[in-house]
Amino acid sequence: MIPHPRDHAPNEDPRPLTSEQWADERAAAYRSARSLGVVGAILVGVLSAVLVVSVVVGLASSMPRSVLIERGPTVLGVALAALALAGLAVAARRRGRR
Repeated sequence: MIPHPRDHAPNEDPRPLTSEQWADERAAAYRSARSLGVVGAILVGVLSAVLVVSVVVGLASSMPRSVLIERGPTVLGVALAALALAGLAVAARRRGRR
């Protein structure tokens, strides 16, 4: 059997971990990974929003005012739809893990 790295860490008991200790460590690792996933999802959402806003602002600054008034709502609607789809994808992925 391959020893666990914690079994040989300095200043620790060299005996193997009990099943309860393994369960505690697995639970802690799961909670850590889950919180990291939530942070990642939030980060992806924020970066998507920044990207959408920068694209909309870039398009708006390059269009003449008359074209912007005609096409602005369409561009904004497409941008919001893309953001909503990204949010739905993240929500579906999180729901699938439960």
